[in-house]
Amino acid sequence: MIEAKQTNFLYNLIYKMNGSEKRYFKIASQQHTIGKGNNYLKLFDLIIQHQKKGWSGEKSLKSDFVAKYGKLRFDLYKANLYKKLLSCLESFHKANNIEVNLRSILNQAHILLQKGLSHQALSILKKAKGICQEHEKWYLLLEIIEMQRHVLYSIQNPSLDNSEEESILGKALSVSSHRTVQSKLWKTYLKNGLPTDDKTINTYRKLRNDLEEITPKDANTTIEIDMIRLYCNQFISGMEGDILATYSYGSTLIKLMDDNPIYMADKAELNIRCLINLQYAQIRLNKVEEVKRNRLKCRSIFEKFALAPSFQFAINTSLYVNEYDMAFKNGHLESLEHIIQSFDNYFSTNKFYTNPSTSLLYYWQKSIHHFVLENYQESLDYNYNIINQKLPFRFDIQSLARIMNLIIYFELGEERLLNSFVVNTYRYLKRRERLLPIELFLIGFVKKVLTKNTLLIDRKKLFKSFKAQLTNLKGGDDSHESLLLMYIEYWLNKKQ
Repeated sequence: MIEAKQTNFLYNLIYKMNGSEKRYFKIASQQHTIGKGNNYLKLFDLIIQHQKKGWSGEKSLKSDFVAKYGKLRFDLYKANLYKKLLSCLESFHKANNIEVNLRSILNQAHILLQKGLSHQALSILKKAKGICQEHEKWYLLLEIIEMQRHVLYSIQNPSLDNSEEESILGKALSVSSHRTVQSKLWKTYLKNGLPTDDKTINTYRKLRNDLEEITPKDANTTIEIDMIRLYCNQFISGMEGDILATYSYGSTLIKLMDDNPIYMADKAELNIRCLINLQYAQIRLNKVEEVKRNRLKCRSIFEKFALAPSFQFAINTSLYVNEYDMAFKNGHLESLEHIIQSFDNYFSTNKFYTNPSTSLLYYWQKSIHHFVLENYQESLDYNYNIINQKLPFRFDIQSLARIMNLIIYFELGEERLLNSFVVNTYRYLKRRERLLPIELFLIGFVKKVLTKNTLLIDRKKLFKSFKAQLTNLKGGDDSHESLLLMYIEYWLNKKQ
């Protein structure tokens, strides 16, 4: 079905329709049958037949349609079918989708107003206002109030008090400000990833300050604002390495969402992102059972809500990475191969939905896996897949791939080249302003130990000393260990 999804919206839409939606469309269409049958409905049935057999392309579909029905205006029927499907799906989902239902009520009010039935229009606008307030649809509520004001002027009964509109506008602006911070936070992560440098850490902290500056007054506080604030604080705490705070904010947010299921249709993506961030903290706190429940909850949300395939792909990629980290952290090395094979199968099957950020994460996890198995050449190849892309995404992964390459070149016996690689890596990190104590310490170790022809016994002592200094430098902070540090420690343990 990949070709169909790439070439035409119609086939993609039909592919995504469930059985109930298809039955509803056929029943509704048959009630408006013209002559021997609607041509768009014939095309609909034929598309489903082709999908069941295995999609063979639009040319095959078109030739079958012409041969079976003798109709030559294929593109016209295709366009008509797409419009009919959207109209029918709107009716089907009106009862279960708040915004669709509200738009329908607003359309009814417009019609009544055009007929001069102002009091009837006011009656259903009042109903719409109640729904908006219950579900915190502030922007739609402003639109309803504007229409209500127009109706009141038409019947010579304008409101003398604008406090309601001012209150709603305040809430809408506050929500917008919080969403802006959330958007900036996500863009920063896509570009920089986990902060291994002071510059990125300061960027995250500035976003926290921005969040504090737009603290709403009590009158403007909404459940959505509370959700976004908790999510942003959870995310920033994770970036700062405060795992206990990450866990606390995430647990509070999940409880708030569970207590307000009415919001979940619109907040499913936020819920899953929170679960992934919470899982990040759960792994570092070694809460194994919570991680398992968290993963099941993510799968359940995928099944319950229709989310964009590219979003599901990104989240599933994170779930595989977290599963691998959890298994490695707990010493279940025998399960790593199974996890990585499942990850490979999933990635190759769904590669149509990949993006630069998920590609880099996949290559990094593959590199880590081969590093653990001591397949150093394969690990090096995946690191160069990362380095050679030169994309403005996940600079943390691009930087750590270069640091790992120093160890790999040592293991491959390329000690004569290590000096130049050390210099190049240092220059890259300095140019990116990504030199934190950990990075400088790793580069210094490579320069001091791996590039010198020290005796084997002396080298073992140096490895042991390096392990002790690394542990001391971390100060018990395992916040970013999944990317590199715990794998370097694993390598050091084998060297002693």
